[in-house]
Amino acid sequence: MKVNVYSVFDKKSASWLQPFFSTHDGVAARFVHSAANDLNTQLGQFPSDFALYRIGVFDDQSGKLCPEDQPIFLFEVLQFVNPGEPEPTLFD
Repeated sequence: MKVNVYSVFDKKSASWLQPFFSTHDGVAARFVHSAANDLNTQLGQFPSDFALYRIGVFDDQSGKLCPEDQPIFLFEVLQFVNPGEPEPTLFD
C-alpha cells in the first residue's frame, strides 16, 4: 500500500517538523486541524507560523520512500483555526 508523507513547515525557524504518514490529503488535514485547535500544541499556540505540505510517498510493499520533486503546499495551519466553522477541504 502506498501512503503519503507530510510535514509541517515552521516559517519562524525555516525548518520542517517531523514527517508523518497518511492515506489521503484530507486525513492529514484532519490531523492538523485537531492540533491547530489544541492550545497545548505549538500549532495551536502559533498557527500563523505553520503550513502543511505533502513531501512524498512511501510504499510499504517495496520499502521505497519517494520524495516529491518539490514539497506540495496544502494549507496554512491558520486556516484550521475557526471555532464553529467546518474544517477546510481540498474540494472547496
